[in-house]
Amino acid sequence: VGPMRDVLNRIVNDEPVRPSRVRKGIDRDLEAIVLRCLRKEPHRRYQTAGELGRDIERYLSGEAVAARSDSGLYVLGKTLRRHRVSVAVAAAFAVLVGVSLLASLSLWRQAAAERDRAVAAQREQDRLRTLADAKASEAEQAREIAERERIRAENQAEQLRRTTYLNRIALARTAYEQRYLTQAYQLLEACPTDLRGWEWHYLSRLSRDPTLLDIRADEGCVVSLAMSPDGRRLATGGCDGVIRVWDSATGTVIKQLNGHADQVNALAFSPDGRWLASGSRDKTLRLWDPSTGSHKMLQEGKEYLNAVRFSPDGNCLAAGGQSRVLAFWDVRNGQISRTTPAHDKEISCIAYSPDGKHVVSGELLNPSIGNCTIRIWDAATGQSVRNLLGPPGAVLSIAFSPDGTRLAAGGGVSPTTRDAQGTLKVFDSGTGEELLSLRGHEGFVDAVAFSPDGTLLASAGVPRTPTFGLESDRTLKIWNAATGEELYTHSAHNRGGRAVVWSLDGTRVFSAGMDGRLKSWPSTLPSEARVLQGHSGSVLRIVFSPDGRRIASCGAEIEGELTTEQASDDAIRIWDTETGAQLTT
Repeated sequence: VGPMRDVLNRIVNDEPVRPSRVRKGIDRDLEAIVLRCLRKEPHRRYQTAGELGRDIERYLSGEAVAARSDSGLYVLGKTLRRHRVSVAVAAAFAVLVGVSLLASLSLWRQAAAERDRAVAAQREQDRLRTLADAKASEAEQAREIAERERIRAENQAEQLRRTTYLNRIALARTAYEQRYLTQAYQLLEACPTDLRGWEWHYLSRLSRDPTLLDIRADEGCVVSLAMSPDGRRLATGGCDGVIRVWDSATGTVIKQLNGHADQVNALAFSPDGRWLASGSRDKTLRLWDPSTGSHKMLQEGKEYLNAVRFSPDGNCLAAGGQSRVLAFWDVRNGQISRTTPAHDKEISCIAYSPDGKHVVSGELLNPSIGNCTIRIWDAATGQSVRNLLGPPGAVLSIAFSPDGTRLAAGGGVSPTTRDAQGTLKVFDSGTGEELLSLRGHEGFVDAVAFSPDGTLLASAGVPRTPTFGLESDRTLKIWNAATGEELYTHSAHNRGGRAVVWSLDGTRVFSAGMDGRLKSWPSTLPSEARVLQGHSGSVLRIVFSPDGRRIASCGAEIEGELTTEQASDDAIRIWDTETGAQLTT
């Protein structure tokens, strides 16, 4: 049975063995009575034999016995007290397991929540992707529609662009045929470069020749030119000694004046247009009636004349030339009224101031001083008022501005240098101050004239003497009279220009030259073309009015994908060429 200590320890600490474990089948109530008798706590055992007997009687009679009143909780408590250490360890382990389970449960719940959120986010992402795909599909469809519309619009725009090009070509052709060269040039310049075909280059070549009028005025050369006060007539004098009077608008000869035996160096209309004065190398000064061709001789058999000018009132005629004397003739009686020794060399040019108070004269080459003298005279007394140092070599042309405040003088090149450029000077006529010195002509500046409003200055050049081996200057130049800026240059006459005059409205410049031709040029540079918008279809025909102030245009249909409204244009429209406004339909 082992040592007594172990036996006693087991009796004290261990619960007695249940009878049912030793013998199967023992009744549980009976077993409970036995186990109560063996309780280690006295208060848990039967207190008296009578209490035990009564419990046995209850067993035998089938009643509930008092021995089974111990609960499982009591038994558990007893067990825990007997095994405190083991229970503490087990409890600690249970707590640890419980905490671990709680932590695991929390982590599981967090993971589940994260998983749920991830699933929700994925679902939202899938939803957004589906929505984005739908939007992308819609955008692609819209892009395809927009691309089709863009291509359609581009095709229509290109068709309209080509139609506009053809319309401009038609307008330019009509403008050229009616000699509106500036308008033709503007229309051609407005044509897109990528559409320009042979028709554009053909018309461009024609319209770039700015000559408004080009006629053979003399079989030899034209050295003098004059415009009538009303602007309707031009007079030219040539090497053959014949004076021709022209219609300035049509270029037809109105009258031919025969009488001079040699080159006509100078011409001048009287302010009322009644008389035409001429000076010639045949040493005669004549006064013509340009309407009838009759004339009277003022001078004959002396020195030849280079310049003639009427006074603004038309009563006096100033003339000068080889004699170096400035002579004044009374037009009313044909008698010479005064002579004034003027220069050391022969007189080359004369001009009256607009108010008639002064006369200006210039001289030919004066090698002793290099620059030639320009002299201003009192027209009433013949007294010298002021001397100006003119261009080098020679003073070949003189002109007052319309208001009389400026004096322009064109001349030759330096006789002492090989500088081939002629000089054009502009002076203050009141003080004699030199305002401008313009260079650009390759040779002599043989003619100069202010425009009617005084804003422009025209000059014509002739070649320097051939012995210098220089090319001919055959240009007509237009300058800004205030700044001296060269605005543009016309290649005018093959052998140089000898005379220039302006039309009364300032829109044209007439030039005469050594090639025997009389020409007319536009006085302004072409500006940006004006587009007349109104026709929705092609423009089939256009025509200018005789005065050039209106244009009539006739519409036609456009073939293609345009709408019915766009494709139908059978209207005749009238336009204002100055403003571009549509006047009527």
